[in-house]
Amino acid sequence: MTKFYVDQDGKYLGGFDGGVVITLDENRKPIETPVEPVVPVGAIQVPIAPPYGSDTWNGSTWVANPLRLAEEARKASIKTDPVRVELLNKLKTATNMQIENYVNNRVTNISTAKDLFIDILKLIALDYRNGS
Repeated sequence: MTKFYVDQDGKYLGGFDGGVVITLDENRKPIETPVEPVVPVGAIQVPIAPPYGSDTWNGSTWVANPLRLAEEARKASIKTDPVRVELLNKLKTATNMQIENYVNNRVTNISTAKDLFIDILKLIALDYRNGS
């Protein structure tokens, strides 16, 4: 059975499945022995994989990657498009969760958080400049 893991900052590392070793007993009947997956040092197991690999785990749920949401919103061509409005709302929620995670020390790498917000601001500025 596949198990899913994140690093200390909640970044998705992937799903790992150790598989099964099959041996034969004295009557030549197969015996299946599960093998635990080999995972990176410090990996933390989470209950499910994220909807998107760039999403982060906050300790209880997956948080959408604000950059992905901003890019999806930017690509939507009309401001009143319901898909765009929904993506912008998700972006606001994800951004607020990232800030909360940083404030509550669930995200420890300040440079990663800073770079993420700079990239979001660039996408918003590009969106504004293009008249959307």
